[in-house]
Amino acid sequence: TADVTFLQTRKEKIALRQQLELEQLEKQQQSAEQLRRKVAENEEKRFLADLEHKKRIDSKKEEAFARKREAEKRQELLRQSTHKLQEEYEERVNERRHRLEAKETKLMESCLSQREETRRVAQQRATKREARIERQQELQEALLTSLNERREQQEFAEQERLAK
Repeated sequence: TADVTFLQTRKEKIALRQQLELEQLEKQQQSAEQLRRKVAENEEKRFLADLEHKKRIDSKKEEAFARKREAEKRQELLRQSTHKLQEEYEERVNERRHRLEAKETKLMESCLSQREETRRVAQQRATKREARIERQQELQEALLTSLNERREQQEFAEQERLAK
């Protein structure tokens, strides 16, 4: 009976040891499973973080590309606007030049006309002066002739009076 008790105790100890080993094995398996889950969760978190990081980088790239496109559009609009303003400016300058040329032509024509008018008036005055001088000479000659005739008449009358 002591042997049986010893064997039974030994069996119980072996059973207890096996149960402890089994419990430790289960705990190790649970720990391993928890560790696998944590690793999987961490990998998933890392994957999601990498994915999110990649999305942010892609988003920033798209934003940069969009800003670049907008800048290029603004640059093109500015170039077109500048070109249009340059054309308008050149058009206004040409219009102003044409107006000034027209005024200059008109002024030159006016000057030529005034010069011609001044020459014509001077010619008229010279002609009138010559005509007046000529009339004065004719009047002086007529006056002299008249005075000479009168003197001759007076002399003739004087001689006739003396002869009587």
